[in-house]
Amino acid sequence: MNKPCSTHPALAAIGTLALASGAACAAHAADFAPPGAKGTLTVSYHYESSGKIGPSKDKTLELHEWQAQRQVDMKVDLVADKPAPMPMLQAIDAVQAARFDKQQQQARKTVALASPAMAPMMADAQAIVARCGDDEKCIERETMKMGAAMSGTQQLDDTLKAGKAAGDAAAATPPGAARYQAWRVAAQGGTYRIEQSSRVVHADPGCMVNPGHRCQRRSEGKGAGALPQPPKTVAVQAVELDAQAQTLTLQLPAPLMPLPYSDTVTSDEPKGTQVVPPGTHARQQLFRVTGDGKATPDKPFTVALKGGWRTQSGEQLVRVSGDASEGGTLRVRWTFSAQ
Repeated sequence: MNKPCSTHPALAAIGTLALASGAACAAHAADFAPPGAKGTLTVSYHYESSGKIGPSKDKTLELHEWQAQRQVDMKVDLVADKPAPMPMLQAIDAVQAARFDKQQQQARKTVALASPAMAPMMADAQAIVARCGDDEKCIERETMKMGAAMSGTQQLDDTLKAGKAAGDAAAATPPGAARYQAWRVAAQGGTYRIEQSSRVVHADPGCMVNPGHRCQRRSEGKGAGALPQPPKTVAVQAVELDAQAQTLTLQLPAPLMPLPYSDTVTSDEPKGTQVVPPGTHARQQLFRVTGDGKATPDKPFTVALKGGWRTQSGEQLVRVSGDASEGGTLRVRWTFSAQ
């Protein structure tokens, strides 16, 4: 529960200045979750690619065909931040930008009005804090002494006048009601699965010893398990509610570390012509989640709310550009739920 604002004249002057800088007692009217509430964001990435190319113009490549399926499922634990008048994940709109600019101008005016008269009292207050440290009873006792000593003095009269002028100036540009609530990442994890294969038929000069003067190379990649995690989870905002616009903005998580798998190669290529030697090889696959092949989402996206904001879901289809199995279709499904 918030403590009531002080009513002592000397302390009221300091409280008025705090109000002018945006530190007033606040009230929440929108249907926000309490700060610290828990939530989850689940994301499923399913990538598919298949096709074939060939023959090449120089006839060295006769056929290259492939199939690839890669799956990543992630679960992110979220914690609700305190509702705020300004966004964290999205740009402010024109109205907010104008208000912010006006507040900045008014803040400078407020400081100019209040600083000369408030300086002695602020110096005394800083001295009290330095003397008492974290001892709240000491701070309260010394502050009351300071207020009693100033009672009836010209300094108190000047301070109250300056505080009122600063408060009047601040009241002209109120900070605005809480509109947004961001949810930050507390922990995340997930699983992955890779299944892919390819076949290449080519006419390297060394293949003249083979039937049909061609060589074939096949590869089969498989891997599955828990997602490798970065050294430290970054506590960034992943979801943000806009209670006024009735939208949800999301910055989807993605697997940041390469995914290990094994690649088994068989080939009739003569020695000296082998691009990849036969056998089983340890590989790593960077999972790409954007159309241009990046491993992290470009930027947050915003969706309109459907029903109550505490449960929302959606789906996206991304065409990923790239050669052979690195170009395909990525289906993204996500679900956000909050307590």
